[in-house]
Amino acid sequence: ILKDTDIVKNGDILKTDTKSYTLIVRGDPSGDGRLNITDLMKVKRAIIGSIKLNTIETLAADLNGDSKISIMDVMNFIKEITK
Repeated sequence: ILKDTDIVKNGDILKTDTKSYTLIVRGDPSGDGRLNITDLMKVKRAIIGSIKLNTIETLAADLNGDSKISIMDVMNFIKEITK
């Protein structure tokens, strides 16, 4: 049971009586429940090829929803972090 103060993180599992769902939190490829510089750095490293994101991380890193990770996502991360 979730409380109002709980943080939902990328990759968390939501279970119902009959099914389980993996939650995708857009902007949280690091899985800490927040969109922050850690997420930005992870996306930048993925773009240059120094790390490979798994499927869940990739879905979370795709901020603009175009089904690919690109410099546009990095720009969106920067925009969100600096708000």
